[in-house]
Amino acid sequence: MPEVKPKQQGRRQRGRRGPRHPRGPRRRNNVVMVRVDEENLSRIDELVESGQFNSRSECCRFRTAVKLS
Repeated sequence: MPEVKPKQQGRRQRGRRGPRHPRGPRRRNNVVMVRVDEENLSRIDELVESGQFNSRSECCRFRTAVKLS
């Protein structure tokens, strides 16, 4: 077994997204810019204005995660 230096002990490499935040879930450091048509933008704004989401960004992040899972 290779010798482990004290600084490396207990730490393991993660994928290209980096380490998880020590106090919670993985940080969202990745930015994706997209263009949407007026119809979709209106629907996003409706969801934000109704209080279901705090921002357009939060709405898009949630809806994207739902579609991808």
